[in-house]
Amino acid sequence: KLLGKGNDSIPPAAKAGLKAKDKIVAINGSPIQYYYQLQEQLQDNKNKVVDLTVLRGKDTLHLKPTVTNNGTIGFMASMTT
Repeated sequence: KLLGKGNDSIPPAAKAGLKAKDKIVAINGSPIQYYYQLQEQLQDNKNKVVDLTVLRGKDTLHLKPTVTNNGTIGFMASMTT
């Protein structure tokens, strides 16, 4: 789920093209297996553009959101099995 602040705000994840059901598998080339790893990478890259490697179906994409000064890109994780 992509989250914005206010009705007109578009979160960085959405601006970069992240969609529901995309799976983030790496950030700046570092593999992401657990949510806490993503959180750590985002905290380390506040106010910077990051390279998200995303699986969308059978396709691998590279998206470039800017991390906020709070260390987020504006989405809510969901559990997958």
